[in-house]
Amino acid sequence: MNRDNDIIKALGYVALYSAYLEEGIDIVMQRLSSIKNIKKSDHKLPTSQKIKWCKSVLSSLQNDELNDLINLLEDSKALLEERNEVIHGRIYANNDRSEILKSGRKNIEDREVTASELYDLAEEIFKVQAAVPNIYYFETMKSISKFKNAQRIRIDSARNEPRSYPVVEQARPQGAIHIKQISLFDFGVDAVLCFSTLFQRRAGAFTCQQAKKIRFL
Repeated sequence: MNRDNDIIKALGYVALYSAYLEEGIDIVMQRLSSIKNIKKSDHKLPTSQKIKWCKSVLSSLQNDELNDLINLLEDSKALLEERNEVIHGRIYANNDRSEILKSGRKNIEDREVTASELYDLAEEIFKVQAAVPNIYYFETMKSISKFKNAQRIRIDSARNEPRSYPVVEQARPQGAIHIKQISLFDFGVDAVLCFSTLFQRRAGAFTCQQAKKIRFL
């Protein structure tokens, strides 16, 4: 970057590199969407809210090695706030040939601003924008994969957990059959359905052993 005293050119670098930084944050957000869905409205969030979203998801991965990326996102937020101050402010030439920045926000005092200050800010933003989508890329992807595998194991475990369904006692003229619970993993869904149907029809008395035989009826 060729530095000079052109404050307008320096301001242009700040704006340009900030756009690259915001793009990098969008890339991180899209990458993390594989473990947390992005709503349509999320794409319209202010960048500060996107950073908050990314930090929350990264923290949920519980990997200390990703702390540097989380801290980098926080640094990005601070730099973009500085960007907002100069981009949304108004710069006026003073009588002594200095430039005065008038904030677009209320109750903020005017202050002097220089091209050198803006070039410094542009260079800081440039360094961060290059790092955000790339730093710890492989560690992030590995953590995402580990997180998804853990979720898959929990889901599979829940599916394989035996579930018991109560069966209401049904009386017959010759006596009564009482079955407290039937487990799907003992007899299968078809067996449970057969029990229910047979009891409702009062078609006869069936023991648990007999239920296995009528599983595919």
